[in-house]
Amino acid sequence: SEEWLNARRRGFAGMGAFFLFLFFSGLQAMNEAQRRNEPPVYRSKSRTEACQRGDAKACLLEAASLASVGRVPEAVPLYELACHGRLSNACAFLGDEADRRRDLVAAFNWLLLACELHDATACDRLGDRVAGGQGTPADPVRATEWYRRACESGMQPACTKLRASRDQTPSLGR
Repeated sequence: SEEWLNARRRGFAGMGAFFLFLFFSGLQAMNEAQRRNEPPVYRSKSRTEACQRGDAKACLLEAASLASVGRVPEAVPLYELACHGRLSNACAFLGDEADRRRDLVAAFNWLLLACELHDATACDRLGDRVAGGQGTPADPVRATEWYRRACESGMQPACTKLRASRDQTPSLGR
């Protein structure tokens, strides 16, 4: 009937107005963030909840989302949860962040965790730190162990450093 059709049209018009309201509310929120010179953060409620339940991957994704818009201080605790959840790239990020703050001991410890989780790049960087005495006493013999681990994982620069360190320290053998 025509009455039913008119009622449907009014209903669709109301829904259209509702969706326009949502659209312009979102634009207003984005404009507010831009006016305050803050980058918008696209946080996922499901990732946040999963992280709170102990899902290390969700913590890593949420931390990366925050860090990507410059909110590193908020991201660090989430990276720590992800690192303790055995995600090596989270540990490596924390090593980089500690290094940025010039906390060489903390950087060494985070990289050590990442290396123990089989992150070849972290092992290579750990070898550099041990060889140079950054965050730990300099020890060329110990450095070769970290280079060996990285080399065994296919990290060619570490293989080059391993060969060079063996050439400089004949007691290490070939």
